[in-house]
Amino acid sequence: MRRLLLASALILTSCSGGADLAAADREIARFHEELNSGQFDKIYSEASPEWKQASTEPDTVQLFVGIHKKLGAFVSGKQNSWRVNYGTDGSTILVMYDSQFEKGAGQETFTYRSTSKGVQLVGYNINSRALITG
Repeated sequence: MRRLLLASALILTSCSGGADLAAADREIARFHEELNSGQFDKIYSEASPEWKQASTEPDTVQLFVGIHKKLGAFVSGKQNSWRVNYGTDGSTILVMYDSQFEKGAGQETFTYRSTSKGVQLVGYNINSRALITG
């Protein structure tokens, strides 16, 4: 009986993790569309309350203007790893991408929170040599 409960819990977690990852992937695609079209204020308006507590809209817009100016448009990306953590207030989805932009490559890390209200951006990080050179 105990093994059956454990197996059931693992199956439910796997299914939920897949759904959360799929939702995050859709949001990442939308993020890149908005980044490419210069809709930085929209990225901010759709972000989580945690993002808005950590950064103002002008600071967020300035960050994405700088990224877009240095790297150019997002061209393509490949997910290289992901993780879903579950908590009492929803789940946190961390997705890492190897990304190619017009002017260089980068590694992007997206953090999303999934709640009953949907999936929202909590954090974003990008590492690229192109951001610190020329």
